Amino acid sequence: MVGEDGVDGIQLDGHQYPGRAFVDFQTTVLHLAERGVMVTLCSKNNEGDVFEVLDKHPWSRIKRAHLAGWRINWNDKASNIVELAEELNLGLDSFVFIDDNPVECGLITQMLPQVTVLQVPKKLHELPALLLRDGLFDTLRFTEEDRKRAQLYQGESQRKSARGSFDSIDAYLQSLQTVAVINRASAASIPRIAQLTQKTNQFNLTTRRYSEQDIEAFIADPDAAVYSLTVRDRFGVLGLVGAQLIVGWRSDGTGRLTLLMSRRVLGRRLEDAMIGYCFAEIRATRSGGRDGKPSIPTAKNAQVADFWPRSVCRTRRGRRPTALRS
Repeated sequence: MVGEDGVDGIQLDGHQYPGRAFVDFQTTVLHLAERGVMVTLCSKNNEGDVFEVLDKHPWSRIKRAHLAGWRINWNDKASNIVELAEELNLGLDSFVFIDDNPVECGLITQMLPQVTVLQVPKKLHELPALLLRDGLFDTLRFTEEDRKRAQLYQGESQRKSARGSFDSIDAYLQSLQTVAVINRASAASIPRIAQLTQKTNQFNLTTRRYSEQDIEAFIADPDAAVYSLTVRDRFGVLGLVGAQLIVGWRSDGTGRLTLLMSRRVLGRRLEDAMIGYCFAEIRATRSGGRDGKPSIPTAKNAQVADFWPRSVCRTRRGRRPTALRS
């Protein structure tokens, strides 16, 4: 308990056991964070005491900036985890809970069976390797956005807090000072675009999934076009958050469209800007065409059911642009 032991009294010392085990454990956590694993904190303590340790203790490897979210209070940890899941827009099955108290571990196991629960081993020298067992965090590749995930979620928390200061959504969106950059995709953006096609469900017109090899081939294909959307605002850089792929151009001017966007930027009307930009380029480089319907309804993408007719009306006075087929 930090409040009882004080910053200097806790067992966190890289020169001697058992403090070294906790330092090494924090180092392992940081390595995972650098690969894109989000770190959150649930603690029954006074918030000020905990942050004093994170900010000032010479052996604390984890700092406040590494946390994507936290709940430091005297509420039960199950409720706190549920709140964190809602705040970060994550499923409970994405969480791995670690605690040295068997009662807390039992509570989470019983109340939140979706959460993976790990209890700190009695032999503390085994603690640093605890997170690496069972392949819990094995992933072949991480993108730059993954590595900055804690910063992205902290920025999102600031945006949510700021939203309450405005009476209208238009005033709030204007206050964000959003800068969106749409480019033809480069080789450096291939991993992230492939990841978006594989993970994005809600704003995804077709939910087609593509590999990095697919994206690379589309970029090289003269009968295809791949666009990326990167965004920043006054709270920070959101990174590459959207993509549009047009592939399979045919002699009659039709092509197959995939348009998708991260949920982090939904509601900012960036989807209209992106499709308007891409259609302007299509009109400048392609001709002909007929009516098409470039969307495939699924159980998870109902949010985009009316996107196509809405966007077409805004981009071309009610007439469909060069046809895109699903």
